[in-house]
Amino acid sequence: MKRYAEYKDSGVEWIGEIPVDWDRTKLKNLLATPITDGPHETPEILDEGIPFLSAEAVKNLKLNFDLKRGYISQNEHERFCLKCKPQRGDIFMIKSGATTGNIAMVETDEEFSVWSPLALIRCNENKIDRYYMFLFLQSFIFRRQVKLFWSYGTQQNIGMGVLGNLFVAYPDVETQRRIADYLDRRTSAIDTLIADKLRLIDLLREKRQSLISEAVTKGLDPTAAMRDSGVEWIGEIPMGWEVKRLKFAVFLRNIKSADMSLQYIGLENVESATGALQYNEAAETEEDMKQANLFYTNDVMFGKLRPYLRKAFVAEFNGQCSGELLVFEPKIYTSKYLLYMVLSHGFINWVDSSTYGSKMPRASWDFIGNMETPVPTPQEQQQIADYLDTKTAAIDTLISDITTQIDKLKEYRQSVISEAVTGKVEV
Repeated sequence: MKRYAEYKDSGVEWIGEIPVDWDRTKLKNLLATPITDGPHETPEILDEGIPFLSAEAVKNLKLNFDLKRGYISQNEHERFCLKCKPQRGDIFMIKSGATTGNIAMVETDEEFSVWSPLALIRCNENKIDRYYMFLFLQSFIFRRQVKLFWSYGTQQNIGMGVLGNLFVAYPDVETQRRIADYLDRRTSAIDTLIADKLRLIDLLREKRQSLISEAVTKGLDPTAAMRDSGVEWIGEIPMGWEVKRLKFAVFLRNIKSADMSLQYIGLENVESATGALQYNEAAETEEDMKQANLFYTNDVMFGKLRPYLRKAFVAEFNGQCSGELLVFEPKIYTSKYLLYMVLSHGFINWVDSSTYGSKMPRASWDFIGNMETPVPTPQEQQQIADYLDTKTAAIDTLISDITTQIDKLKEYRQSVISEAVTGKVEV
């Protein structure tokens, strides 16, 4: 695409040159109301009422109401709306936490309230088109400003005053709308490619889970004679296998640690469904350490909270972990077979059916320990673990490659947006 005929210095380093008839100003000068956020108090979460959203509901540039915190009362909603009342066309930006800078536009007339991590940005449409603004806030140019000016405490954070002082480049409203229409077409094509790749990842993850579930309950020999296990979640098993309650197959290690010299593993460090550990997000507190459980090499950890039931791993070192992870010392299982077994669909779904509590449902050791589980011969356990190691590693590599492709498409998407909303190309 061609460039504009003439440019001028925007006066802002990270914006650079803009077309001569464009302008740039601080975000706050383009808004109908000052930037505000949700309440800084924790409301009572109910089973029904007005939806209450926080940062986790901002997904893929939209508000996902399935990821709401829960519901609040009408009275609390009306009180919260005195500070922050969402309406269609508003833009919400996450202003604290790991996803600071992510945005979503309100596309509903449904009543809802938001919590303090979300900042409301409402455009003055006599000055700025809301869709143009929404695109500008997605650009490299604006995201870079957010990263340059956020602060760090226990996590990254950008204040509303700081946010309002970040710069926006823009042409006249008619040109804004033309750019927004153009970018809608361009980004829609990229978004379709990304969605296709995400669906492929979902299929690969389903295939991974299916392989695990089949192998840990049916073995690797498709010609093996089978018998009914008598256990609903297991179904038929090979003739030579046994069935035992988990409490007789593992020892529950429940030893408190509070030893700061040991490596600490929190739920945030355990990748869901894969057994992989990530060490870049842990932020253990004194309270975490008081509740920490000791574990030793070859122990298997299993998350007992409903949202984290697929978080499990085999220890490759001595350490300590969140009290929300059960620590199993295998007695008649190999560690790897036990890991795959507790990650299987049937095991997870059966545990999930037992969870209790409204705010953070969890499973109890009394229930899990009394679950009947399949017990192959030691030789078959090793063969199953080796087979699944190979198969899941191949799938994980595919998923990693596709994820890299998605990241590149997202970068390209941002590049297309950035060039258009700073006038580097003429639309």
